[in-house]
Amino acid sequence: MATLPIQPPQWHRTPYNNAPEIKGSLLEADSQTFLEGDLVYSNAGAVTVCGADPTQIAGLAAKAGTNVTSGNAAIPFMVIRGGDEFIMSLYHATPASALQSGVSVGTAYEIARVTVSGATCWCVDMAETTNERVVVVDLYPSDATTDLYGRVIVRFLNTALDGATQRNNVLQLWQ
Repeated sequence: MATLPIQPPQWHRTPYNNAPEIKGSLLEADSQTFLEGDLVYSNAGAVTVCGADPTQIAGLAAKAGTNVTSGNAAIPFMVIRGGDEFIMSLYHATPASALQSGVSVGTAYEIARVTVSGATCWCVDMAETTNERVVVVDLYPSDATTDLYGRVIVRFLNTALDGATQRNNVLQLWQ
């Protein structure tokens, strides 16, 4: 049994046979300290880090926030589309329970922004299934089922995604 470092969500594959889409036209909101790989949403047209139990996820930040209140930077982010699959680390409040063997493929789980051993990122929260945001579609094959903080392959639920970003993205795909 190994203890794996938690990692930010990583794009895995899509059913659309194309690469992930990076957008870069939105300025960050004031005082944003999000990290590269954090989940973000559009708040009045400004990129903002998602809070607990996010319901308007637009994508993953491709650049860290700059924590300024003027001269805000344009932040590129990867749009999360319905059907896109991501690799995410598992998390449990009891670290010894953060194992692939405790996950059921096809089950929806909550996500949480956690810090483990100095690393902060969004993970699948195995203990929480009230406000589901992702569904596990497979176990990550490189990890052993007994590895602490093992990884899984997930899809974000459509109800967790920012509808406006999704509609704009679908229109761009069909152009």
